[in-house]
Amino acid sequence: MSKSKKKQTTATPPDAAEQADAAENREEQVNEPDPTGTEEATAAPEAAAETATKTEEDEALESRLLRLQADFDNYRKRTLRERTAWQRDAREEVLRDCLPVLDHYELGLKTAAKAEVPPAVLEGFQMVYDQFLALLKRNQVEPIQAEGQPFDHNLHEAVTQLPSEEHPADTVIAETRRGYLLGDKLLRPAQVVVSSGPASAAEADDATPTEQGTE
Repeated sequence: MSKSKKKQTTATPPDAAEQADAAENREEQVNEPDPTGTEEATAAPEAAAETATKTEEDEALESRLLRLQADFDNYRKRTLRERTAWQRDAREEVLRDCLPVLDHYELGLKTAAKAEVPPAVLEGFQMVYDQFLALLKRNQVEPIQAEGQPFDHNLHEAVTQLPSEEHPADTVIAETRRGYLLGDKLLRPAQVVVSSGPASAAEADDATPTEQGTE
């Protein structure tokens, strides 16, 4: 009996030492900081800052893209306007250069009619003249009807003024050179002779300053 009791007594101290070591290990684990939690706490602000920076960059790129698109659209519209203006000016210049040729052709037709040119020849020239007029009309060139119309400084260019019993003052008596319109735009003004009214009225107007001077 004494031997068994002695054995039990000697087995107790190692168990107590192990329990003490286990309690100390548990205390160290409780007091030891968690490295995983610290890293997560540090990484969260960095991720938020990175996301904010990326959002700002995306907004800046989007704004720049919109500006580039607007600039390109304005450039395209400006180029189209300039090209249209160049084409219109070039077309206008060519048509204006054709008008003196048309004037000379009309003069040639009148001279040929007075010179009793064979009718077949005169008819051929007239056909070419009509084709020329049709070409101008297709390009929106129309002659200005000046004779018998009130003088309009926007359409007419007065070369002289004569008294007339048939036409009231400031009325076109005749045209010395035909004018033309290109659509609504004046291509060439008509050179005209303008009436100053009846001769008696014109003479009375001329005499009025003299009579007043003699008085």
